[in-house]
Amino acid sequence: MAAEPASEPAFAPASDPAVSSAANDALPPEPPADAPWYVRHRMRALLLTLLGFVVFGVAVGIGAFVLTVNQRKTEEPYRIALAAVQESLEVRRELGSPIEPGWLVMGSTQLAGPADAPFERGEYAFRVKGPDGSGGARAVVKRPVTRDGTPAGSGSGAGPGDWEIVFLDVGTKLTGGFGPTLTLVDDEPPVPYSDL
Repeated sequence: MAAEPASEPAFAPASDPAVSSAANDALPPEPPADAPWYVRHRMRALLLTLLGFVVFGVAVGIGAFVLTVNQRKTEEPYRIALAAVQESLEVRRELGSPIEPGWLVMGSTQLAGPADAPFERGEYAFRVKGPDGSGGARAVVKRPVTRDGTPAGSGSGAGPGDWEIVFLDVGTKLTGGFGPTLTLVDDEPPVPYSDL
């Protein structure tokens, strides 16, 4: 009697090297245990690096903002407007005395007017506070200048103190709610829809 051929098993394990290497390539190799922390934890290191850049960017932005505000506080038009608010009897009557400046100052100056009579105009907004309340001041100041942009009269010994307040008001906020808006000077109001 002839021997029957052995039947093949119904399930044979995969022995194809291409199939097994493709399955192993899907998983990244584990770094050795003595590898640096940032190699073993790549995603955490990436997130910490991105967080560091964000914190650095925020710090630079805040620093630039503070420097800009501090520069505005040293400008002469702002100091003249602040002094006028602090000396105003109406403002002291509403907010109490002494009147202290707030920390935020916004504004700038620019050349304006016709070529034959140019002037420098500045618009500023700043906060003030007193014992009885606080307020927001808006000021418009200007001074004549020569055609090259220097203050008129600065060469004749008159000095740079030629700024004139042409508009100044203070919106008050008292402890019980909003108070009146005190208009101290109203010769030339600010430009409508300006930053003020």
